[in-house]
Amino acid sequence: MSDKRSTQDRKTLLMKIPAGTERIQVRDEKGKLRYRRVGELHEKDIIQVKKNGNPVVMRNTPGRRETQTKVGPVTPVVRKLMENKEKTLEDDTLLNMAKECPESTDVLQQVMVGLANEAASIRFERMEAERQGKETSSLSMRRINALRAVGDTWLRRKEQIVSRTIDMDSPGFAILFRFIMETFRGSLEESELSSDKIKAIFARLGKTLGSDGWRQEAKNRMKRDL
Repeated sequence: MSDKRSTQDRKTLLMKIPAGTERIQVRDEKGKLRYRRVGELHEKDIIQVKKNGNPVVMRNTPGRRETQTKVGPVTPVVRKLMENKEKTLEDDTLLNMAKECPESTDVLQQVMVGLANEAASIRFERMEAERQGKETSSLSMRRINALRAVGDTWLRRKEQIVSRTIDMDSPGFAILFRFIMETFRGSLEESELSSDKIKAIFARLGKTLGSDGWRQEAKNRMKRDL
């Protein structure tokens, strides 16, 4: 097929393009084969044709076509490796947590643990390399990067902990706490306790809640348990 095609030949080929075609194969002005959208052909593009004279077209979007065919392991050894891998994935704490509760702050905690494990493993490799007189600069750089990732993740985790604690000095907390105390008082009254006992309980409770030690313990528990 000649690369020099008349305008009439081009129009004839365009008329042969099947319905639903998204792209058509051309040879551009630099001689490179490529697929262009039908409405984006360049003036110097040369439409490529099959042996039957019809244009070479692409009906689907470019890329690897998805397939539903499942190919099994080629050998029993490969099958066993795949089974072991599947079992490992099922037992992976971080993977399961990311699937089941991705919004949990514990996901970041597990990421930090995983990074720390990798950093420790690289440290062992570097120590072994040093012991055997091998080059360790690449291992040192890998460990530095791992430690930097641990540090960055730790800072993110710290931000999460701070953001999830309750501001005990905020107006919102004061309103909530007052409502809790009112509910508590109502429960005591429904239990038919005398007014003197209720007053004594609230006096003792107020003294405890007003202490700096109680407030600090409350903050510590929020940081630890949230």
